[in-house]
Amino acid sequence: MDQHGTEDQTHGRAGGVRDAQTGAGDRPMIHHRRTIQIAPGRQADAVALGKEAGAYWKEATGIDVRVSVVTTGHLGRICLSGEYESMGAFEDAMVKARAFPAFKTLWANENAWQRDGTHPWHHSTAHDEYWRDA
Repeated sequence: MDQHGTEDQTHGRAGGVRDAQTGAGDRPMIHHRRTIQIAPGRQADAVALGKEAGAYWKEATGIDVRVSVVTTGHLGRICLSGEYESMGAFEDAMVKARAFPAFKTLWANENAWQRDGTHPWHHSTAHDEYWRDA
């Protein structure tokens, strides 16, 4: 703790945060959250699709994706979230995912599902947020 009672942290490699007292390794500094409205009656399908996409993301980038559904407030949404050492690390993950064959197939299927109205998510409602540790 510093004189103001806040945790003493220093920046580590790749922009991550390293705990100055314990010397623990870099922990994620950027938290990406994507929320999307689920189509009526399609929550199970939306969660399954989120988990499938998360598995591909993990295979392509090594980053875990957490799939969550909202329990209060504006119901009927899904959240896909991941944590990164820096915005550069997030951008690198995007490049890797876009080059991953299974993701390309999934994206092609998503486009077809959007056209025929069978997609479990409403893509026009996607909202991305990028949070940084303070």
